[in-house]
Amino acid sequence: MKFKLFHSCLGPVFLAGALAGCSKSGVNSVAVMEPDKVAATVARAFEKAPDHAKQEATNFIAAFQGSEPATAFAQLEKISAETNLTSQQRLAVAKAMQTAFKKMQTAAQSGDSAAQQTMHHYLSTR
Repeated sequence: MKFKLFHSCLGPVFLAGALAGCSKSGVNSVAVMEPDKVAATVARAFEKAPDHAKQEATNFIAAFQGSEPATAFAQLEKISAETNLTSQQRLAVAKAMQTAFKKMQTAAQSGDSAAQQTMHHYLSTR
């Protein structure tokens, strides 16, 4: 019972506080992009990318626009791990990641368990 109280009442507060303290992570080092610009920015950055990278970007866009914040963020993490991204692609991913994280944070605070789990995993590995 005590854990449920913590999880439902204080969990989102803790996550928000933990996020605010993560200034060393790549997520907080780039300005937040307007959500309505994310898809076009990522699509433009990956339009001349190899097919597999373009498909990963398309998968992110579908999840982001389909209101699947945890899936979208996980997809961006996968893309950002690629070693052969151009500087334009890296910047687009970093900006999209910031916006996707904010969207995921809001979903987690609203009770989205997938978003809560993804945030917990991300914050515990930073």
